[in-house]
Amino acid sequence: MKKILLSLMIISGIAAAMVLGTRAFFSDTESNPNNVIQAGTIDISVNDQNPWTNGGEPLIKAVGIDDLKPGMQKEITFKVNNVGDNDLVLWKMVKVTNRDGGISTEPEREVGGDVINDIDSQIHYDMTVGGVNIIPMTWDVMMSDVADIWIPMGKLIPGGEINVSQIYKLDENTGNAYQGDTVTFDIVLYAEQLNAPGPAPTTRGVVLENKNEADNFVPVMDNVWGILTWDASGNYKVRAWNLGGTQYQLQAWDYETDSNIGYFGSILGGGNIVANGTYGSFSTSTVKYWLRETATWNNALSLWESNLVGL
Repeated sequence: MKKILLSLMIISGIAAAMVLGTRAFFSDTESNPNNVIQAGTIDISVNDQNPWTNGGEPLIKAVGIDDLKPGMQKEITFKVNNVGDNDLVLWKMVKVTNRDGGISTEPEREVGGDVINDIDSQIHYDMTVGGVNIIPMTWDVMMSDVADIWIPMGKLIPGGEINVSQIYKLDENTGNAYQGDTVTFDIVLYAEQLNAPGPAPTTRGVVLENKNEADNFVPVMDNVWGILTWDASGNYKVRAWNLGGTQYQLQAWDYETDSNIGYFGSILGGGNIVANGTYGSFSTSTVKYWLRETATWNNALSLWESNLVGL
């Protein structure tokens, strides 16, 4: 975790008298020496560790879940503290580092077919932040849906603390083809000051969140939530829950030129939605993707990109 270094600026003055020929000009210079401008800090600790490590990079925690059987679940919890002196916005990523189909067992061979190595597609994902269950198990969000995508976890004031709980549950109907399979992943945390552009874009999707307009567009930590994912061919899937508006449409916006690229997909209703389509120009360089309420484009009803760049 990086600390912002101190920046020191000293202003001093020297009194001077000027003489031009035989004529003198009275003058006076006052100085206020040793003025200091100090940069603030953005710093977090996790489980009272700073940096949070497991023999690896700071703020990355390698995680193992052993011997998980259909219907069983594993809970992973941690605590985050803002130990800096500025408000910050926090994100989390489940970063998959390896998928392994394992050694073929007799039950797997009886199933037939190729070795399967996507057991994360069978693992339900649940997350609670600060006591708010923002991704309930009932939504059937799979670990593969959120893998390698930044999930915003809200604002944390200096001295503030939040507890985070994640539940990983192997689906009850997971078949023998997945026996012995493993997925290895890191839990990665990222903190940034308010109104900053957020973590680097991911290549396969983005979380869509509602924002608090009165508070620098930080994410509102409730159960109004969405996720947009796509593949290399531009095939996308959007899922959203508890939308308060009546009609929605996906929008692409270029934040560098501050211009509307266009809308794509059909008009969607409010409430809970699931939609698929093809949009061939997905980019992770300068484009933001929003699920906007068409009647008023109201920020309180629309869902915005997880990097949370203010309008």
